[in-house]
Amino acid sequence: MRIVEESFLKRTVGKLNRYALRHKNSSEFFNSLDELEIKPLQDLSFQSDLKYFDEINFILSVISSIISHPHISTTGEHIVLRTELANRITSDTFQMTMRDPKLWTDDGLKMIPENVYYYQSIDELCIYENIFIVMLIKMIETELKKYNDFYVSLIETFDGQESLSLSSNNANVASNKIKRVFKKLKYIKDTYFFKEINRRGVYLKTIRPTNILLKDRLYNYCFKFYRSLITYSDKQVLLKDFRTYYYVLLLRALKSRGFVFEQTDLDNETQSYEILQDEDGCLVLPKVNFTGDTFDISVEPYEDLGLRVVVTNRWISSLRSRSATHLLVFEPQENVDELKRIHEATKDGFQTVEAVHLWNLVCVDDGLTITFKNPLSEQALMDKWLESKLLHSIASAKIYRSYCPSCKNQALEVLQNSHRKCGVCGSVYTFYRDDEGRNCLWFLKLRRQK
Repeated sequence: MRIVEESFLKRTVGKLNRYALRHKNSSEFFNSLDELEIKPLQDLSFQSDLKYFDEINFILSVISSIISHPHISTTGEHIVLRTELANRITSDTFQMTMRDPKLWTDDGLKMIPENVYYYQSIDELCIYENIFIVMLIKMIETELKKYNDFYVSLIETFDGQESLSLSSNNANVASNKIKRVFKKLKYIKDTYFFKEINRRGVYLKTIRPTNILLKDRLYNYCFKFYRSLITYSDKQVLLKDFRTYYYVLLLRALKSRGFVFEQTDLDNETQSYEILQDEDGCLVLPKVNFTGDTFDISVEPYEDLGLRVVVTNRWISSLRSRSATHLLVFEPQENVDELKRIHEATKDGFQTVEAVHLWNLVCVDDGLTITFKNPLSEQALMDKWLESKLLHSIASAKIYRSYCPSCKNQALEVLQNSHRKCGVCGSVYTFYRDDEGRNCLWFLKLRRQK
């Protein structure tokens, strides 16, 4: 997730927190969602990207000025040097030479110093503030790579539409600015300043405001810019906020499809699901249940990973066959290694494991494949995900007991719960009769043949 998106996420979740304070009951929270205005993070980030590139371009110019005249630390040591090579000695080094008889020799007439003590000055470039500047350069490079990868992902591929990406659109304009900034960044990374400090491999875990960072105008520009980059110092809070954001979008998707918040009667009283906040000020998301025409759905947080969503088909009588459990993971940083770890930790017990990034959806249980070629808005992403869990159709049980309804392959395996799984595309489906007695097919997991 890019820093500008993190910034907008923080503001949006702040708005969600204020909304939750006014609607603490989950039923009220759900039923009043239409009055909650949330601007898409994607639209907000588009509006600020070009301005952000100009800021980076300015900071790189400042860094270039620093590199031309950096702060250095002057240190030194006393060494023994042949007399004719010492161009200047101080009173201290002269006194030291006088006290050391090993340095003197007899030329036949008098004693003369063959060697002298000499103070050798050393200019040290690798000081705290310059290490910080190199760290900032690397952070900017990492962030620019995210932007570049992101705008490449926005280049449309042909999918039957009348027009593809145009030269005047945001992706092209932004890509051209990124190229110019990368050119300046490459010049900086080729300097002795960067190479020498980077070679030392020193990393600062925390950045403290030293006198140079506060009082030197150029270094202070860089320090302030660095502070603006750190939107979420605690990535765990980022993950919680990201999950809260998509939790609300999922509730909206359920609401738009006609699902109703289910309230359980206990001793003739309505059960209340109260939305609370944790010690970080993040919403504590309760388990909530919804009912629709064909399906019932429960949504609850799953550890720190995401949301556990159980979809139950009410027209299937067998308890073993009527439900599918899905894990929706939230990974704002698009970390492939983290997704692989999640896959290993959760591969059993879930019909599907999918990860939501801000701009796409990844099937973690299917080789980390991106579901949609072209980018979707956040709400459209959640609508598509929910739709994929509710896919059902009137169908011939006789035909599709033998042929996969996704790829027509006959390599079907009948699972213990009577679900059928295709050995080619990986789709899982089952049969049921609806309220009108018609034969229907429900995809618990739809996968296209690769």
